[in-house]
Amino acid sequence: MEINLLIIFGFAILECAMIVGIFLPGMGPLWAAVVAAGLSNTPITSVIFMIFVGGMLGDLASWILARFIYSKINLENLKLKTAQKKTQWIMQKYGMFGIVFGKSFGPIRGLLPLIAAITQYPAYKYILATSLGTLIWALVASIPSYYAGVYASEIGEQYQRIIYIAIYSFILIFTIWFLIKFLKGKNDN
Repeated sequence: MEINLLIIFGFAILECAMIVGIFLPGMGPLWAAVVAAGLSNTPITSVIFMIFVGGMLGDLASWILARFIYSKINLENLKLKTAQKKTQWIMQKYGMFGIVFGKSFGPIRGLLPLIAAITQYPAYKYILATSLGTLIWALVASIPSYYAGVYASEIGEQYQRIIYIAIYSFILIFTIWFLIKFLKGKNDN
């Protein structure tokens, strides 16, 4: 499997994982990996599939985990009370549509599995709504970036190498930054 697809898959899991997705600074690394996939002429269907499957894996694994441990999670310690209230409000007011729509927003996307577990939202409704929301999110997250990469692939091979280096440098710097931030946060507690 192409490295771009593995990176896309990994970032999709992280973006949709409970709590983790909230702390990621936007979808920049995922978009960068999708641009790289467009540069390398990876089929767009593979890119969309990897984002969808990674997103569903991150979401459903988080939802299952949250159903067992939600009573032990203190959202006050994580400073997520405001995000929790907004997510709960969206789910209560809009129901399944709120989940579908919420998948498009980073802070809400990472809390949906937890809030669904806390409120004991019906499993079949949650799975249906999160599947549709993840599919829409996969399309929105991939198509513009992918075609930016396809367009960039037409500018010449010497520039493609520079773009690849810039993309993978960005992903590497982001990963190091995130790990430092995460480890520093663990040491502060």
